[in-house]
Amino acid sequence: MKKMISIILCLLPAFSFAGTEKSSPYVVIDRLYPFGGGLIFYTSYADTEVSSCDGGKRFVVLSTHENYQVKASMLMAAFMAGKKISFRYDANHKRSCEAPASRFLVNK
Repeated sequence: MKKMISIILCLLPAFSFAGTEKSSPYVVIDRLYPFGGGLIFYTSYADTEVSSCDGGKRFVVLSTHENYQVKASMLMAAFMAGKKISFRYDANHKRSCEAPASRFLVNK
């Protein structure tokens, strides 16, 4: 019984992180800014809880992210075509100039 309780208590922290991702509505990318560490993108959507620059409208795909080249290419294509995107980011991210985005959807 004590072993079972220990296992459950060990798993609780993993469950507490579930659902911390937040989704943006579908928005148009206003600007792209490639830099040495990745690709910054600006949208009309803002979350000042995680992004402190440009009114909370600044997000980033870091070059260290898995599949960075695919994500950056997709953002550039959506930007050039004027397509709307929805993206996901960590809602518990410590507030900084730009919030790292993890996943994207492009609207036709």
